[in-house]
Amino acid sequence: MKKVAVLLLTGAIGLSLASCADNPSPSPSVSPEQGSELNPYVGNTYSQQPDVRDYAYSWWPEGTGTAPNNKFFVQTGYYGISVNGSNGMINRIGALKDEYSQSEVMTQNASVINSLPQVSTFSSVKINDDEYVFTDIIEPAQYNTINMRIIESGQYMQSFDAAAMIFADSSGKRTNSFIGRTEIKALPEYFALNFQLFAQHDIADATLTYSFEFSEEMTGSPSQNGREIILKAPDGSGLSIILPSQNASLSYEQASKTLTMSCSGISLKQYEFQGFGAIIIPSVSPSQADIEQYNAIASLNISASQIAPREGREVPVQFDADRGVWVMNTNRMVSAKGTAFAQEQNQNACDRVSFTIQNPSEQTITVPLMFEKSGAFAVEGFGPMLRDIDTGEPLGVPIQISKNWHPFDSSVTKAQWYKGLDGSWYHGYTYLEVPANSSVTYEYMNAFNNWGTVNVASHAQLCLIGWPAYSTHQVWQTSTIGSSGEAFCYDPDQTCGLAFINDVRGVGFDPFDQGQEYVWGTNNGGGNFLYYGKDGTNTSGIVGFKNVRVFYKNYAPNLAEVIFTGITKDNAVEFTLKTYLGRTNDVSRATHIFEYRFVKDVSFERMAFYQLGADNHNSGRWHGITIGNDDGPIEYTIAGETYGAEAEIPVYDTAGYIGSNGMQRIDVPGEGMWIAFTDSYTKINSDYFDAKTANRMLNLLSFEAELNGKNYSKPAFNLRSTEMFCGNSTLVELCPPAEAGNVIKAGSTVRGAVEYINLPISLSSFYFDSPVIKSIPAEEFNTWKLAYRYAMGGKIHAWAELGEITRQYPIEVKCVQAQDVLAQITVKGGISYIPLTFTNVPSYSGYRLETLKDGQWTKIDQSYLGNDYWQTYYNAQSGWYELTFNVEHSGEPQAEYSYRLVKE
Repeated sequence: MKKVAVLLLTGAIGLSLASCADNPSPSPSVSPEQGSELNPYVGNTYSQQPDVRDYAYSWWPEGTGTAPNNKFFVQTGYYGISVNGSNGMINRIGALKDEYSQSEVMTQNASVINSLPQVSTFSSVKINDDEYVFTDIIEPAQYNTINMRIIESGQYMQSFDAAAMIFADSSGKRTNSFIGRTEIKALPEYFALNFQLFAQHDIADATLTYSFEFSEEMTGSPSQNGREIILKAPDGSGLSIILPSQNASLSYEQASKTLTMSCSGISLKQYEFQGFGAIIIPSVSPSQADIEQYNAIASLNISASQIAPREGREVPVQFDADRGVWVMNTNRMVSAKGTAFAQEQNQNACDRVSFTIQNPSEQTITVPLMFEKSGAFAVEGFGPMLRDIDTGEPLGVPIQISKNWHPFDSSVTKAQWYKGLDGSWYHGYTYLEVPANSSVTYEYMNAFNNWGTVNVASHAQLCLIGWPAYSTHQVWQTSTIGSSGEAFCYDPDQTCGLAFINDVRGVGFDPFDQGQEYVWGTNNGGGNFLYYGKDGTNTSGIVGFKNVRVFYKNYAPNLAEVIFTGITKDNAVEFTLKTYLGRTNDVSRATHIFEYRFVKDVSFERMAFYQLGADNHNSGRWHGITIGNDDGPIEYTIAGETYGAEAEIPVYDTAGYIGSNGMQRIDVPGEGMWIAFTDSYTKINSDYFDAKTANRMLNLLSFEAELNGKNYSKPAFNLRSTEMFCGNSTLVELCPPAEAGNVIKAGSTVRGAVEYINLPISLSSFYFDSPVIKSIPAEEFNTWKLAYRYAMGGKIHAWAELGEITRQYPIEVKCVQAQDVLAQITVKGGISYIPLTFTNVPSYSGYRLETLKDGQWTKIDQSYLGNDYWQTYYNAQSGWYELTFNVEHSGEPQAEYSYRLVKE
């Protein structure tokens, strides 16, 4: 696993975040050219250090849609694919000669994929003597408006399908006997293509055929078994193809440049998908070694047994040949969910597995491994990770979290082809290297509610198959505190027609205030990042996003960190968005960082840099809205009416700005800016009509904009009335100051950081074990005073006595090297648990966090099962590790805390 000299990931994506950090001058630090030692052993444990190319992305370069020319891209560190968005067929495929880091792909345009060789794809079915060909028509699933469904999406696996494929006989008559489905599962080094049929009745003998017609000359001939082939283009690049099924065969016709893959003797059972798969390995220099490498992966020996909850019980592991991935089934383990976590014995429930991968081959191989779980379990929130089998320290290797919790209702039966893939399931993908003639042993741990003694934080891709409302079955994400329901949801392509920030819920309190624990909070979403255009009804006239890519840097358990990049559909504004959710035991609060670069002049009737509440998703209504600064609530005037603390803002019958004169663009005087919605109505909310929503608030942490040549340190704000099926309400926008006018010129930039916080409705309703919350007077709850406390407590400032502060929100520290103390910092302010990330750490093992207490440095220990309270990330681009801890602060704005990272 080689290292390359490229930009550090956290600083390479988008615009510089220096302005958001407000950094003091750093102390001297060492920046060696190379990172940690390459794959060293720590004791008996082989260090896993993913290669800079070990990733996979997928996205819609022009936004989602079904137009014939709309494309869907897949790009990994090794190859790329373009898929026709209307019929799900591959139209470009090839290996990447150049090496691109993850951060580079995040900011690329479409030229890399569009430069790959073109290919045409065809599929057909033969039953008895009748042949049926794919008509290029897709009839999507119920409620779906897009012909392709996203199943899994994340660091290592991009999985999607196109169905229902409609077939016709030689006369052009459509058959109703079956439909087809094409599924692609793309891993970093190869992808699996599966072609399947769903029959309305049993069919005894079917032959399925899938063909590629290449645009360039290819040479190659099938192997002796007729199921493998190496195809080479004139430049030496090409593909290696493997058909796992014994009944499959392939052929290549030089004259027509066509590869044909077929599988015969398939017995189709009524209401079941059956077909065949192909493993396709793009390479800049394909050879028999590619096939041998894949066969070595398939021939591994993997054994696994439970550590907990039932020590010694065997855990099933098998190779999925059609999809090219090893699968470990963790079903017979923890099943607690929901209100079961109110019981103390379930607070630290976790799946723990010891597993060993034996590689008898003569080559080092990288193994795709999926941890799966389905049925009854706490699918809403959990933090999977790999740990050192001897020390319990996190290894720093990502586990992609893809999951679903949406069952179809009883009206959808097995007779409908789209019935599959719904329900409750989790697929956790990782990528592990095993040296030749060696074995590696690790612990897999999945913490369901607590990581250590504090609630786990997680961010996952949530499959929407089974959820009918608004569903387009595209990328949807959910982030969670503990296992008591979702906290923040994101729809980056906004394909559900609601907002970028979607369902948002408070955690840790009972919305009914009846003593219930670990129930879902009520929905008080949504919100938006950059939002501009004409002032129409709801989203009409608004310019959306395209070319949106997602990098899940950290899924769990201490600090979930996800990065989005893209451009507006008018090609005018490039953006980078970052979301963070920290492990805590008080409230759900996300830090959102936004960066915009205007590459064209933009004129607008309305513009928001950030929305709290969204035009099409503003669930809930509150009696009081307060705007404030560091001194407390302010007064402001709209259309001759003056409003102050906990003002009940008018709500209109139709959407529009309060005062009906367009954006108000009101300035907040003094230092700081915060907005609070308090005392919710009981019966205006999107899911429970007899409960209250959390008191939501927005805290501006930092802001710097250069608009039309002038610098601004704070945005203005707007108040707007919204209409939604569950009731009309009010949203707040952070917008350009009035002085900037209604045209933002090219070259302008905006950088900001905000915190979106959900506060409990009362002290009596709160059940998490937070001494910070429980020390707050009961009379502050459901008022602006609690919001003000969090606004002031949330202001932090960190400086380094040793090392360098590279980010203030959340705090990130670059360590020095070659000494026992790698970093020492002081933090002023902070409320409840705040994350601290230390970068440039040489190893995952042997480092601990200490705090200065009563003049003595004391180790911070939040463990429950030994070394289960921090997070590790191996940065393949820098070659260094990153360790993240969460430390509890009182909320006193002037309080100072000292920390240092030490080598044990």
